[in-house]
Amino acid sequence: MPSFCSFLVFRQEEIEIVRAICVGAGWPAHSIVDPSKRYRFTTSGMTEASQASALPMFGDLHDGEQYGQLLVFESGQDEANNIIELIRAANLILEGFPDRFELSGHGFEIPDDATERQEIFELVFRRAGYFERFTSRETLLVAVAVAACVFRDDPATDSDSIRPPIPI
Repeated sequence: MPSFCSFLVFRQEEIEIVRAICVGAGWPAHSIVDPSKRYRFTTSGMTEASQASALPMFGDLHDGEQYGQLLVFESGQDEANNIIELIRAANLILEGFPDRFELSGHGFEIPDDATERQEIFELVFRRAGYFERFTSRETLLVAVAVAACVFRDDPATDSDSIRPPIPI
């Protein structure tokens, strides 16, 4: 099954919850270290590189810093894009205004071959164009939970029934 990166970056502390929500919604997902290296998280905050050209100035991680975790969906392209767009819409509702920094509504297929994947990470994701698509927001965790609550995985489910809550 192909993998599609979502461009949605989460704190290390959030990713287990995000994966549990995805499992509860029936979304085949996992996470990887953010290949763009755009965000660095500490217990007290976040640092963001606004341009790919600034990455060399950031250097290596400092004590207490971690790169974010990228949410990756293991599904067909249409399903991955639908889930990502649903999360994007839920985030838009939570933030209450149109995206200032547009969240990407589609995924990017990443290959299984480790060498090819690493080349994409370095030559595509860490360059202007794709670099700016990687997004981290404080509201994304809740947006994933909201999206999972409205997602209907089983078309045979009666639309009047209420799905059990997603475990958080």
